[in-house]
Parts: sequence; structure tokens; C-alpha cells
Amino acid sequence: QKSNMGRLPVLNEEHSQFLINHIDMHAAPTVDLAHHELCKAFSDLKISVNAVYKAEILREERDPDKTILKRELYIEKCIKRGVDYQKKLFLSSHNAKQSMSSK
Repeated sequence: QKSNMGRLPVLNEEHSQFLINHIDMHAAPTVDLAHHELCKAFSDLKISVNAVYKAEILREERDPDKTILKRELYIEKCIKRGVDYQKKLFLSSHNAKQSMSSK
């Protein structure tokens, strides 16, 4: 029987700022990659991927048109390099379909 471990640790302001900077510098991070980089930067942080996913900073709209353009450029680079971008990239299916159909 599992014991109730309580709530997962909440990301503090320093963690949130790290995620903002990471997302701004890398146009197409996956939640897994953001989690990995956060835990690498803060080795004492024990947090689940799901907790990072639920962090409001990742769900916030951050200039969606600019972000979609950056993601499309990233996809083009991946294709040129022969990388399977679908395994590397987290896109909102709604935004991706909307963006791809507007071309």
C-alpha cells in the first residue's frame, strides 16, 4: 500500500525564471527536455516531468506567432539533418495544424 507522500515540490521563482530563459533560448523544447535541463541546473530538485508540465509558465502563451515560426524553422533544420523531429519536438496540435494550413 502506498503511503501518501503529499504534494510534489512547487517550483520557486528561481526555477520558473530558469524555465522562462530556457524556453526563450530554445524555441522548441519538449517538457522532458525542460525537466532534464531544470534538474541538471538544480541538482537538489526532485520533481516529476508532470510537475514541470503543470507549471503555469509552460502553458502561458508566449508570442505564439513568433514561437510557431521558430518551431517551423527548427523542423526544417531537423529535416535537413535527417533528424526525426517528431520525437524531439512538442507542439500543440491545434497550433501546428493552424500554422501549417495557413501556408
